Amino acid sequence: MVIRCRSDFNYKHGFDIVTGKIANDNVGETVEYVLAGIMRKEDAVERLRFEKINDQICFCTEESLKTIRTGEVVEGTVIGVKEDEIILNIGYKADGLIKRSELTQPDVQLGDEIEVEVVKVNDGEGNVLLSQRNIVNRK
Repeated sequence: MVIRCRSDFNYKHGFDIVTGKIANDNVGETVEYVLAGIMRKEDAVERLRFEKINDQICFCTEESLKTIRTGEVVEGTVIGVKEDEIILNIGYKADGLIKRSELTQPDVQLGDEIEVEVVKVNDGEGNVLLSQRNIVNRK
């Protein structure tokens, strides 16, 4: 994928966030030489043997930068139904969880779109806690 991204500027992948190794300009230049056929891959490996490599994170879509706040009202799609909780895709990096006791509509099914309020952005396990009751109680 790296070679394709560097050689085809119209190439689009389906990832929101891409992480990987990157180094200094010497590395980029060496990769360009290999792609242009100026340098053999074996010579490039030797040239880069002692280069310092760093980690890189690339945020490729607006969704990867999305933030949510406690009290914010969001819409989610039901992607999981359990006995005591519902799992929602709220378009955030983590799924949303809503306890059945926090629902105002008892018959929730996969694919349903429901409006919910963010109660807690991270429950300690990486999930977003949600409530539907909070919205109704405010009105």
